[in-house]
Amino acid sequence: MKKRNLILLPLLVLGSTGLSSLVTSCSKLPESVEFATDEAVVVRVGEPVELPGVTVLPEKAEDKTYSFALSSEGIVTLEEDEGKYILTGVAPGEVVITVTSTANPELKDTILVTVPTPDPLPTPVVKTIAELNAMAKSDYEHLYKVTGVVSSIGKSNSGTHDEYGNMYLSSEDGTDSIMVYGACSDKSCLDWKDYNYTSISFKNKKDMIKSGLSAKIGYGDLITMIVQFQDYNGTKEILGYVIEESIVKSSTRPNYTASVEVTQVGGLGGATLSKTESICVGEELTVNLDTPAGYEPVVKVNDVELVPSEGVYKFTALLINRVTVSFVEAVAPQGDVEYVLDELFANVGSSYASNSAISEGNTFTASYSNYSGTGSAGDDVWEGKKHLVIAATAEDGKNASTTYFTISTKYAIDGVTLNGLSWCGSNLKIVVEYYDAATEQWVADGAEQTFASTKKIKFQLKSTGTWTSSQVRFKLTTTYAKGKDRVGVESVVLHYPTAD
Repeated sequence: MKKRNLILLPLLVLGSTGLSSLVTSCSKLPESVEFATDEAVVVRVGEPVELPGVTVLPEKAEDKTYSFALSSEGIVTLEEDEGKYILTGVAPGEVVITVTSTANPELKDTILVTVPTPDPLPTPVVKTIAELNAMAKSDYEHLYKVTGVVSSIGKSNSGTHDEYGNMYLSSEDGTDSIMVYGACSDKSCLDWKDYNYTSISFKNKKDMIKSGLSAKIGYGDLITMIVQFQDYNGTKEILGYVIEESIVKSSTRPNYTASVEVTQVGGLGGATLSKTESICVGEELTVNLDTPAGYEPVVKVNDVELVPSEGVYKFTALLINRVTVSFVEAVAPQGDVEYVLDELFANVGSSYASNSAISEGNTFTASYSNYSGTGSAGDDVWEGKKHLVIAATAEDGKNASTTYFTISTKYAIDGVTLNGLSWCGSNLKIVVEYYDAATEQWVADGAEQTFASTKKIKFQLKSTGTWTSSQVRFKLTTTYAKGKDRVGVESVVLHYPTAD
């Protein structure tokens, strides 16, 4: 014991300073934590930069870990990547990064990080549509200012604006056009692609509709855009934003004369327009056809196939119209072909217009028709699927009212079936009729069926199939004077004659 005291005594005599040094030496606590440089770090927006290293002394310190804190958010991001800390500029400004020792939180060091304001985008160069079309390659380093007439709306000339802002612009004389492959409502959709500030990027905000811009732009309107140019596999395109105050409505400008070019492919049959001179933008034109026996026409306007209405091909003239007509050998379907409405209407909005094409030249026509993804006819039996709803509505004070649901087919059928019907109402009568072309009369197919109960779920209605016609209709009669008897349809099966 005495020998052990002789060892301890000198240590106790060292006093508090010596004892403190002894404890520090034994536990090996950090004595300093510092960044490798005192100079500020400059990081551009979008640029990744490695944060200067951190040194913790002494080397023999047991816990050399540390943490970082940023004085403000939204200026830079700081992420660890395989032992390195990477800064990325987010927005112009300054932020102070503080490093703190984990074992000794009183040890700190700071470094200033600056994110400068990006270089301004280049001043747009004024170009005509013809000049843009003459450019040979994609050019992501410049912006252009171009003015043109809206000659087509929608990517496939649908006539309806989409959220992406796809459309075509034409020169005022109609000789040149270019595709607008995306348009936004303001300049925020154009920015530098990266921190090098040498390449411009277009980021479609998809706000053509939600910003209200679509309601302000129509056929024949004159608009000015700030755009980026690109050549995509030989197709010249522009992307950018519309200067809203530049819009000049067609109603305040002269009525433009449309350019119409008709091309007949294959040398079969014949095709003429209902009008060939002084055609104005917005005017309805009819394509008159001389179809050879055993063939059927394919009519396209600006590469979009027309769907005939009651056998007649009509279109609304744009500034530039390229009409192509070809005749292909007619091959009628055989057997049963089912059209499931949930699949058929997958890309349709919340309503289904009367006299609308369903597929392959077939159409539905109803006095009242739409579809819904929820319950129909008072019965929630559709499990979110889309379906057609037919309403037979009696006027107040009258005892009965009739609705016709007509199906017109491109090729003659010898029967039709409605599947998955859901009905709600009272005293509803339904009869199937087909059109007899020889007598030009509608003929009843079987007896009239009466449904007196309030509901009938998922039933089937089928014609007898003792006839051949390209038009068949379901005649719905209601005796309920105040309200609607409604029938929902899940699918339609067309029965085509089969070869012997």
